[in-house]
Amino acid sequence: MKKALERVGIFFLFVIFLVFLGGFYLGTRYTDNKIGVDSLQHKVDSLHDENFIIGVELMRWESTIDWYREANPKEAKRLEDWRSQNTE
Repeated sequence: MKKALERVGIFFLFVIFLVFLGGFYLGTRYTDNKIGVDSLQHKVDSLHDENFIIGVELMRWESTIDWYREANPKEAKRLEDWRSQNTE
């Protein structure tokens, strides 16, 4: 009877150990995922910033081309033809 109680006690200690080990593993996994989410958010933010800068630059070029069309229509047409044929 005493040996059976010792075995049951050892079994319960082992189960409790596994429960704590599992909780530690889940906590670590959650922390790693949080770091991953923060890293992805940082990348999204930096890509958004780069996209904004490129968008502003594109609007400047479009405004310049519009002005050039008014100032020199023949050359603007030639420039647009070259762009459509040679930059694909």
